[in-house]
Amino acid sequence: MIDEQALALTTSKMVVLDEVDMVFDLDFVNEVDFLLSKLASNTQFMVFSATINNELQNFLKKYLKNTTIFDLSDYKIQTNIEHFLVKTRYRNRIEILKNLLTTVDPFLCLIFVNKKEDMDQVLDLLQEQNIKVGQIHSSLKSRERIKMLKRINNLEFKFVVCSDIASRGIDLPGVSHIISLNLPYDLTYYFHRAGRTGRGKYHGYSYLFYDSSDEEGIAYLTKKGINFTLWNEKVKKPTKKVIKNIPQASVNDLQKVISKFHSQPIKPGYKKQRKEEVKKVIQKYRKKSFKK
Repeated sequence: MIDEQALALTTSKMVVLDEVDMVFDLDFVNEVDFLLSKLASNTQFMVFSATINNELQNFLKKYLKNTTIFDLSDYKIQTNIEHFLVKTRYRNRIEILKNLLTTVDPFLCLIFVNKKEDMDQVLDLLQEQNIKVGQIHSSLKSRERIKMLKRINNLEFKFVVCSDIASRGIDLPGVSHIISLNLPYDLTYYFHRAGRTGRGKYHGYSYLFYDSSDEEGIAYLTKKGINFTLWNEKVKKPTKKVIKNIPQASVNDLQKVISKFHSQPIKPGYKKQRKEEVKKVIQKYRKKSFKK
């Protein structure tokens, strides 16, 4: 039961409705309609949404008079996100994910799945590698979800396995990588998933697993402005690139530097810090060689 007096609806001068398209997705139309019917006729009404379909437009016309529309759709494709296609060819996606994870070094990576069994398999994969991993899905109770979000914001995890409930309406600062194990059932949700990264001045990476049955969906996303690059499965691990052409006497020291950055939560700017520490190791080795 909604207490309209506690909300002071009749005396409200402004009402803001964010993520308004979720009114239909979550079947809250009747509740929202009841609340809005209590507003005074001169109430300023503002709505925000990533997508507005015809059904939603008809619903909003009931309340929006003399409207001003700000259409930012031309700006929804963020240029500081690199989009990669990971072709599976009907192979085991968990095995491909295992390979992919050896080539990325995220600050925070969200792995999106469509099915509960996929989530369980991804969790098992990461836990087998002694990686602390979080999870966000609709089965979590409200209190558990709040606790999980707090732990993520405290940098307890580098990887979080999610359903599409985490693709919008949840602010997770510092997301550097997005991995989608499947195309979302609703293709527009790909924009929401990818939009979790590459925010502000930061760069982001989004990886999408697909097979030939997904080609129509890929074509739709491409038409909407997503510029995909095929992921090279044979790419070398970052750690090999770091120690390339370094004398063997320094490899152990370099491995210690790399391990330090991989074994604990890290902060933005860690790549610069790691580069400086690697540089110190190389300079130390060169000094020793010069003295000899």
